[in-house]
Amino acid sequence: MSLRKAAATAWPGVLALVLASVIVYTLRESIGHASERIMHAWLPLLLLVPYRALPLALDALGWWILLARALPYRFVWWIATVRDGVSRLLPVASVGGEVVGVRLACWKLRDSSAVIASVIVEVLVTLGMQAIFALFGIAALAHSVALHRALWPLGAASAATLAALAACAWWLRRGAPFDVLMALARRVLGHSPLLRAGHSRRLDAALRALAQRPRAWLGALAWQLAGQAAGALENFFALWAMGVPVTLSDAVAIEAVAQIARHVAFFVPLGVGVQDAAIVLTSQLAGIGTEAALSLALVKRMREVLSGGLALASWPVAERVRRSHGTTKSAAREDCANMSA
Repeated sequence: MSLRKAAATAWPGVLALVLASVIVYTLRESIGHASERIMHAWLPLLLLVPYRALPLALDALGWWILLARALPYRFVWWIATVRDGVSRLLPVASVGGEVVGVRLACWKLRDSSAVIASVIVEVLVTLGMQAIFALFGIAALAHSVALHRALWPLGAASAATLAALAACAWWLRRGAPFDVLMALARRVLGHSPLLRAGHSRRLDAALRALAQRPRAWLGALAWQLAGQAAGALENFFALWAMGVPVTLSDAVAIEAVAQIARHVAFFVPLGVGVQDAAIVLTSQLAGIGTEAALSLALVKRMREVLSGGLALASWPVAERVRRSHGTTKSAAREDCANMSA
């Protein structure tokens, strides 16, 4: 690998390390006090690890609906836990979890085009959900003087996001986005076996079929909003366990801003520094002290490591069980391999 390619591959990790170092240095005095606060409440805080299964279960219901319930729900929920672990713990930006999700779903569903289409639509629904949830967070923090001047820009950004997503949904329903992209790729790269029109046409057909089911989109959106609200309760419980008074609306605001920051800075591995800074800043706007806000950021990080680590550990186990029992047909594997290519 050339030096230039190595630098291009390594820069996100270096950026994450620099951000983490700056935060640790800036808040070095508060980290010790925050750690003491966490140690005093470590036993109830451990409940956050199994609690994470609830937001993921609600989120998985949305994807299950988009998949037309073609897979067992428990299997979809397990994939959702692995996707969450990959996205939060591995340096794969924000798309690694979706790629892994497609691969795992293809174990039991031969139609990989339908799986990929469901994931694409789910990502669009997630972006819409984030914009709507951001509006709830903005409303919750409207009392903050520091945020008062930014209310209109933030609200306009959320509205623009929803408008752009509506345009994308219309294009998926009326157009052929993958066929257009493949045609552009063939012009630039020339004809290649990897750029066969059949793949893009199957994907476009699957997307159009899914776009004809607006109730599925709305159902997925509703379940994702429920999952996000359940995730906000994690903030409320964690602060309560550490003896920090907080309102439910403030907990929602903290979750909304932290998720927005993480999605905007998707190129930062593990969201190091970005999510934590967003939690500390939003908590301070909500009237929570720096020490308590830092405690919450550390608790969420530790919970991510524990719950995500358990999910990732289950993945190779499932791989071995699958190979030993031979539950997946070779045709499905070849179909998924072709679509991945």
